[in-house]
Amino acid sequence: MMVASRKFITHAGFACICASIVLLTTIVIVVDLSSMMAASASDKKVADNAALKGNEKLVEEARREIDSSHWQTGITILSRAIRNDPQCEECLYWRAVAEVNSGKGSAAIADLSLLEKLQTKVYKPFLQPLKVGALYADGKFEEANRLADQLLKQGDKNAFLYYIKANLLKDQGHFEQALKLHERASDSKTASWRAAHAQLLFTCALDARCPFRQAKEYLKRTEILHPTEDYWIVFAGVLAKRGHRQEAIEVVRESDRFDSKLKMSVSKAEQKSRVLKDVGLLKEAVALIDGYRRRSPNNPSILMAEIEILSAAGLHEALVPLAKQLLRSGKCEPAPVRMFLSQALTHLNRTDEALAETQKEVRARPNSSAGYFMRADVLIARKEPDLALIDLNKAVELDPTRYEGRCARASLYMNLMQGEKAITDLDYAIKLEPKRGYAYSLRAACYRDYLLDLERAKADMRKSQGLPP
Repeated sequence: MMVASRKFITHAGFACICASIVLLTTIVIVVDLSSMMAASASDKKVADNAALKGNEKLVEEARREIDSSHWQTGITILSRAIRNDPQCEECLYWRAVAEVNSGKGSAAIADLSLLEKLQTKVYKPFLQPLKVGALYADGKFEEANRLADQLLKQGDKNAFLYYIKANLLKDQGHFEQALKLHERASDSKTASWRAAHAQLLFTCALDARCPFRQAKEYLKRTEILHPTEDYWIVFAGVLAKRGHRQEAIEVVRESDRFDSKLKMSVSKAEQKSRVLKDVGLLKEAVALIDGYRRRSPNNPSILMAEIEILSAAGLHEALVPLAKQLLRSGKCEPAPVRMFLSQALTHLNRTDEALAETQKEVRARPNSSAGYFMRADVLIARKEPDLALIDLNKAVELDPTRYEGRCARASLYMNLMQGEKAITDLDYAIKLEPKRGYAYSLRAACYRDYLLDLERAKADMRKSQGLPP
């Protein structure tokens, strides 16, 4: 008897909660088919067929990879199995699931078409709902919407279908309808559906479409069936990035109930330590990441996380050896590590060393703006503003749409008593990022101190309040 996957299907086109947000703005679609497939007497026949063709071990291996969200690995293994037996229904079906997960909607549609031609009985109830997901993953939202409506009118009660339709409604801005429809999908009270509904509530909450408390309370109920701190940490991180510090701290405290050094993975520790940094709990962040770094002293992602946190905490002496270790390892992107290293050395008044590090970056990547920005910072600290301005001009030339670059050059212009040039850069920065506050506050100071325009200065200070820098 096969057990259907309870993992998440994430549309790759929305992966940026975030990024950006990272992370939480990602659209999550859940496939939970075990209850619907449990009664299928044909499952064993399909597995036996795979075994006869020498595919049983390959399919089992692929399913393990899919259950671990290793979509591409699962696709590769199943492709081998399909070469052995082009009519392996189980292989085609699970490859389609993995393809939807990895955003390969057109490939999934092709596999589902093959299954339809094979007139599969085992997977027939799931082909059309999964096709909606494949269309969604392929960016064909109108087709996905039409097919979903058609299936719903026909009385299809597949929970996966409800969830996709809910996400389509959400994409169109119909949040209340999306939540109501998704309630129907979560009625099964299975762990993964409850967790998915909490995720949708959180997404809506972050868009100010439903109350923060409602999302929080729902996830508390979810824990009974699906205990995890993933959502708490992700949600706290996004709240912190959006400036909701108190709410973020409250959510972090909820995650503490799951803390256990025996259970928390290295990646979870890294993620949580960054959230603690973002909400200003720097001592906790340092203690957590340092403990895990001592367990995995050569882990590059842990080293990078600790370097970021030590920089935020102002612990420059501790940062320098870790940054040098990471650079020596060659297992990192050098530019951000050198940036933190040069900043720490500058704070420690070791500007000759800092300048040498930034010059390494400029020589290694002369067509990248990063090295010039770094070197300009060191030159400003060394009271060499004219040389710093040369570097900032070069950096802005290479990367004219970088918000931080425009703000940095504007700040230097202000120090050089060139207020009008500073205003020009700040106007451009605000056009680039109108919901960030630093450029407004700089422009307010420029209006007040250089142009003596108090009204505009007050207006910009009001705009900067409550915005992230």
